[in-house]
Amino acid sequence: MSEGVPPSVTTVPKVRAVLWAWRAGTTVASIRANPANTFALLRLRRFKRGLQIALSEQPSRFQTRSPIIPPRPPTASARVANKRDARRAITGWLNFLIRNVTRKTVLGDAILRADTSATRRTGLLKHTSLKPGHGLWIVPCQGIHMFFMKFALDLVYVSRAKHVKKVVRGIQPWRISLCLTAHSVLELPVGTIDRTGIVPGDILEVTRN
Repeated sequence: MSEGVPPSVTTVPKVRAVLWAWRAGTTVASIRANPANTFALLRLRRFKRGLQIALSEQPSRFQTRSPIIPPRPPTASARVANKRDARRAITGWLNFLIRNVTRKTVLGDAILRADTSATRRTGLLKHTSLKPGHGLWIVPCQGIHMFFMKFALDLVYVSRAKHVKKVVRGIQPWRISLCLTAHSVLELPVGTIDRTGIVPGDILEVTRN
């Protein structure tokens, strides 16, 4: 038998002959033309079907895995943002005690702080009233609107140094109030300004309650 010539189907099992012909590029039609290769062709089709099923069920055993790339370390700005978000998440659930140092009075002992976009946008819209001693401290803020509010409020605008810049008594729903020189605003129950006697120029003290 000369080198490079495929072995005869009569001298080796038919399955090996068909596999050799398949590797050599022989079409399935030419294999099917020989009736002696019918059984071998059936075995070949079963082998190919089983291989396809194995590849579809367990691709990780046959496919090349992509290299595992370690995550990049966070940048300096990302670390600062994470720390800021952590502080906001903590302070958002704490009550603050706000005192008027000049008048020796207390504006509220259950003041919540709104210092995120979501809390500043919502504000007190979901409330139907505000108990004495309660309130909302919006930071930063230079103006508020009373659209869709259900009750009136007293407003105290405060600078970054906690100096009172402006007071507004009993602002009603569907009104707007501004103070461009302020850094934050306190939303308090109606009557708080008259009760504490707070006026622009007073100094406030904010502590966690």
